[in-house]
Amino acid sequence: MIELPGVVRTDSGRRVEAADIMIATGAAPLVPNLPGAAGALLSDDIFHLASLPESLAIVGGGYIATEFACLLHRFGVAVTMFEVGDRLIAGFDHDVADRLERALRAQGIDIRLGTRIDAIDTTRSRATLTLDDGTTTRFDDVMLAVGRRPATSGLGLAELGVAQGADGAVEVEVDAWGEASIPGIHAIGDAAGAMMLTPVAVRDGRRCIDAIRGHRPDQPEDIVPTATFTTPECGSVGLTEAEASAAGIAFEVRSKAFSMLTAVLSNDPQDVFMKAIVARKDGRLLGIHFFGPHAGEAAQMGAVALSAGLTEAELGRTMSLHPSTSEEVIGLGDPDMPIHGPAETAEALAAE
Repeated sequence: MIELPGVVRTDSGRRVEAADIMIATGAAPLVPNLPGAAGALLSDDIFHLASLPESLAIVGGGYIATEFACLLHRFGVAVTMFEVGDRLIAGFDHDVADRLERALRAQGIDIRLGTRIDAIDTTRSRATLTLDDGTTTRFDDVMLAVGRRPATSGLGLAELGVAQGADGAVEVEVDAWGEASIPGIHAIGDAAGAMMLTPVAVRDGRRCIDAIRGHRPDQPEDIVPTATFTTPECGSVGLTEAEASAAGIAFEVRSKAFSMLTAVLSNDPQDVFMKAIVARKDGRLLGIHFFGPHAGEAAQMGAVALSAGLTEAELGRTMSLHPSTSEEVIGLGDPDMPIHGPAETAEALAAE
């Protein structure tokens, strides 16, 4: 724990002094305040099971819930998902999230949207879930995947007076450079309430070290790609359609849905969907979203385009690689680019 600013005490009682202390403790699975929740599996527990259950209830519908649902289903587990909201992976664009839901249902995963779990009983040989309508349902086991929370308990932050999130949140409040409310104490990544992604924590750590050493350059806008490594994958970077609408931005939507050329002769069509959100004012790319094989890789490349501030016209002028899925990304750019005949003069084109 942090005993004093500049002093850390270990479990063995050893005291370590340093001018600066960085909290980089990550996050841990969130256990909801739910009767019987302590008896349920968490995501970490899955890797330590001696054998897989025949049936498993997964409570949650985000990254971890959907990824484990796909993984365990492919190992032969009968998976049922319970999500209190009306959509899986709620932070993704609705077109991508809806396609994932349909794909998981088609594979045989049972999905119960708009369903709250009121209690869990694991005291008998099987897990019994009590639903919000009063009914009960039984499974061999149940896993909670309702999110993660910063792992900051036991560090003595409250005793030191370090400011933390409002309403009982446990993340450390920091400035743009990772410094907490008490000089010399810093926090990065999950512990500071950032997006719970490894590259974000790495970036925060570098910024924090730079600031400690007195180097504070201007910070560019953070454009963070993300993905669910489900089957099929989903990838996203930038604004979703709903986020652009909520921000009052005038925009256009460019989208494509197709089956991969490499899968035309197979029994697996490998459907692909991609969508770009484009600013109506200047054609700048605001968000790109993917569903299908290698969607995570596509989101990373989309982040390059958004970070460079490319417009749809600039995207459309890029030479594509055929045959490939990525050539369809290029095809999202500038759908109305005119084709002029040889007799047209520069003056005629300028008059258009």
